[in-house]
Amino acid sequence: MMRANFRTLGVSALILIVLAGFCMVCGCSGDSAPEATPTPAATQTSAPTATSAPAAVGKAVHYTELYRFFPTPTSNWVSEDPAGMSMSSADGEWSFAQRIYTQKTNEDIVVDIVIQDTAGLDVGYLQAWESYVEVDTPEVSWKSTTVQGYPAWEFHDKMENVYTQTIAVKDRFIVWINLENGQQSYLTVFNTGIDLDGLAALA
Repeated sequence: MMRANFRTLGVSALILIVLAGFCMVCGCSGDSAPEATPTPAATQTSAPTATSAPAAVGKAVHYTELYRFFPTPTSNWVSEDPAGMSMSSADGEWSFAQRIYTQKTNEDIVVDIVIQDTAGLDVGYLQAWESYVEVDTPEVSWKSTTVQGYPAWEFHDKMENVYTQTIAVKDRFIVWINLENGQQSYLTVFNTGIDLDGLAALA
C-alpha cells in the first residue's frame, strides 16, 4: 500500500512539473516553479552554477534515451519500470524520465529519481534552481554541494526524514533524487550510479 501510494505521489509530482514547464514555455506563468521540495524562506545566497554560460535552446533527448542513465538496482533494492514524457512547443522542447526504487527489507524506504533534459529552456527543476538558498533550522536544511564534480543542492527535512539532491549538469540536465525514510548515505549509493559525465556529453 505504501509503495502504491508513493508511486501515485511521484506520478502526480511529474504531472505538476510538466504543467509548470508547459506554462513556462507558453508564457502563461512566468514565475511558477515545479512541485519539488519546498524552498524555505531565507535570504538568497549565491547559487552554484552548472557552467559559465547558459546552454542554447535545442533538441531534447527523447525520454526513453534517458532511461539508460538510471542506476542499476543493487541486491538490496527493487525498482519500478521507468516512465517519462517528451514535450514540445513553439519555443522549444524538453523531456524527463522517472524511476522509483524500494528497499527489499523495508518498503517504506523509497528513492525516486527524475532525470530532466531542459534542452536549454528555463523550465522544471532548472527554473527553480536560482531560488534555492542555504539555510539550517531545527526542521530543515538546504546546502550547496557537489556530486561527481557537478554542482548540487541537498535538502533535508529533519522532521519527515526526507533527503533530496538536485544536481545540475551543463545548465541543461537536472537529476533530482528524493529519499524517504532512509539514511543520508543512501543518496551516495544512487548518485554514484548515475552516469553524469554521460549526460554531460549529450549537452
